[in-house]
Parts: sequence; structure tokens; C-alpha cells
Amino acid sequence: MTTETVPAPAGQRHIPFAGAVNFRDLGGYPDSEGQRTAWGRVYRSDSLAELSDSDHETWRRLGIRLVCDLRLPSERRNAPDRLPQYDGLRERSIGFLPHGASEMLRAVRARELDSGQIVDEVTRHYRRLPLDHLSEYRQIFSLLAEPQNRPLVVHCTSGKDRTGFAAMLILLALGVSEELARQDYLLTNSYRREVSHIFDLDIGAAEMQTLTSARPEYFDAALEAMHGAYGSTLGYLEGGIGLDDAGLACLREALLEPL
Repeated sequence: MTTETVPAPAGQRHIPFAGAVNFRDLGGYPDSEGQRTAWGRVYRSDSLAELSDSDHETWRRLGIRLVCDLRLPSERRNAPDRLPQYDGLRERSIGFLPHGASEMLRAVRARELDSGQIVDEVTRHYRRLPLDHLSEYRQIFSLLAEPQNRPLVVHCTSGKDRTGFAAMLILLALGVSEELARQDYLLTNSYRREVSHIFDLDIGAAEMQTLTSARPEYFDAALEAMHGAYGSTLGYLEGGIGLDDAGLACLREALLEPL
């Protein structure tokens, strides 16, 4: 493991909203060729259902054009996004849950899993995530490739798993190191979303802490699954996501800037 550190101060990366806890800019990460991910092009977030009127003003200044909502239809019905209304802002629903997540949540509600078992379950989800949901992640990259869709925000409920893997893939596709992509993933621990009311969970503090945590072994489980199925990160991006050399070059031209 390298000793690289996140190069942007948290106040610049994290954008404070009253109604969204884990809203972050993916800009500012260096690639391997002397550039960095561009600020203000791609954002990641937790639920957008509680945005306030003052949040709407901040949102408008960001100029976001597309919201990619990774929540299931039932999640969207229970907590619809509260977005500002202006010309040029669109929503795209790409809803799913990681394989086994519903069953795990039922077991958590029934207090059948302790913290260690929750970690084991979520690790299994991350091993399946890159392979079971290729279609959904391909859609995100297809939308991201279109200039009219940027700036773009990807979000789910807590912004940790479904969105966390999307952010991981985007950073890796842009040539950011695995270590920095891992650090971005782990930043969720500084901006945790309270999800007990969203998922109807009446559980102990330790179990809730475990359930909402981003852990390095989750990131590594997803990476190992990608490498196991496609040989490497690049192999996964090409063979799984469908980004050939030309597609990667276009994406990097649009989403990288000089250091």
C-alpha cells in the first residue's frame, strides 16, 4: 500500500447541504500522467429527498444537469428527490440493490446478525456487485460520456455502496490510483447518513455503526472480483463496462484537467 493522501482539503471536496450529508466532488485527484480529475464535473451523494430551499440555491450554483438515482422504485416512492426546478436538469432512474442486501436487512431487523456477521454479509455483496450489476454501471458511464449530461451527480440512499462503487469505477477509469480511489471510498465514514428511519431499523448502536461504515475490505473485495473475472482493472473497464481505448480517451479528455 502506498502513502498517498487525499490531495484536496475536505472542505473543498465535501459540499455542505442541510439535507444531504455525503455530497462530494470527485475532482482534484491526480492521475498517473500529470493531470487531475476536473472539479465540478462529477458528484456523488446520499439521499436528496431532504434538500432545503437554501440547498436549492447551492445546487443551482453547481449547475448540475443530470441526477443518476440508483435507488429502487420503492425507495424513490418513500423518499422522492426534492430537487430545484430549472431548465436543463433531468433525472435518470437506474435502480437496484446489491444481491442479498434485502435479505441481510431483514436479518438485521430481526437482530439475527451481529456486527461481525454484517461485515461478512456486506463483503459478499461487494464481491457480487461488479458482476451482478454490470448493466446499471454501464448505463452510468454511457450517460457520463455525453457532454449535455455534465455536471452529473450519482446518488443512492446513504451514498456508500451503490454510489461508492460507481465513484470507485469513475476514478479508476480516469487513471486515479487504487489507493486514492480507496481513500475517496472511505471518506464516507466522515459523512455518514442516518438510515435507521429510511430502512426501518431498530437495532443497537454497534450494529448501526457497522452497517453504515465504509471499510477497506469492501473496496478490496470488489477490486478482487473485477480482477478475478477480467484479469485487471483495465480488463474490467474494457470487457465489463465496455470502455475501449477510444472511449477511455474521450472520457479522460472530458474529465481531466492540468494539475
